[in-house]
Amino acid sequence: MALSSKTSYVQQQRPKKLKPTKFLSSSVADGAGEGSTSSLQTSVTESTSSSSSIDMIRLKAPAIKNMDKLYQVPLQELDCSFDTVSLKSKSSSLRKVVQSQAKTNGADVTVVFAIRYPSCPSCREHGLQLTELAAKDRKMVLLGAVKDGATTANDSTTKEAVLEFYQNYFNGNPIYQDSSMGIYSQALGDKKYHPVAGMLRVFKALKRYKRGQICVGPVCAMESKVLGGALIFDKHGNLRFVYEEKVGLPFDMQAIAEAVKETRSQGNTEMMASD
Repeated sequence: MALSSKTSYVQQQRPKKLKPTKFLSSSVADGAGEGSTSSLQTSVTESTSSSSSIDMIRLKAPAIKNMDKLYQVPLQELDCSFDTVSLKSKSSSLRKVVQSQAKTNGADVTVVFAIRYPSCPSCREHGLQLTELAAKDRKMVLLGAVKDGATTANDSTTKEAVLEFYQNYFNGNPIYQDSSMGIYSQALGDKKYHPVAGMLRVFKALKRYKRGQICVGPVCAMESKVLGGALIFDKHGNLRFVYEEKVGLPFDMQAIAEAVKETRSQGNTEMMASD
């Protein structure tokens, strides 16, 4: 489902009985949208304390320790045109990709979404959230990364999932293949989610996904258990923030928006200092 100019993803999640101003200022909490005003009011209360949640996504291990290795992670852009998925170009390092895309698009912030598995409804929700942010912020470029297997000849299920994600949940933003899963290991620590807890949260969120017209696709790859997240880079290609996903929970877009704003300010300040 592509985002329309009239109805945003956040607006689609708004229950009819809730005042818009309260819900739009909050993150959608675990289990929100079950029809209960009290549960949504709880999410609003929680969001007021999330103003400091930007501190939770500041750089820490393993990203700081593995920074040099992370910047050299090889990526290959995927060609998702003509209803198929194939490799579009030769591999290039993550940092060069970020710098090139920022320059091409005149952006001063780049967000790389490390997608855990493109048919997972939680990942699709995250894709829509980031897509909406990118649509509002013309100086931000949004890129996606998928794990090895996206172009494997005998893995038609994964290729179909990538194509559907690209078309319906990522608004056609560029997607790259991270064959070495270097982003997931060097920046995100190669963490795996607990299947019981993760699936329970996804189950609780089914009504929210339905309201957002998010289809629940098959998750059949073992690598889908390795957690993804969002990496935020400044205009020079320097990593500033790392947001680790929680399966079944939406991204805290307030924290991400604040991180984008701070990254933009830091990048511009450093450029002025160098001049």
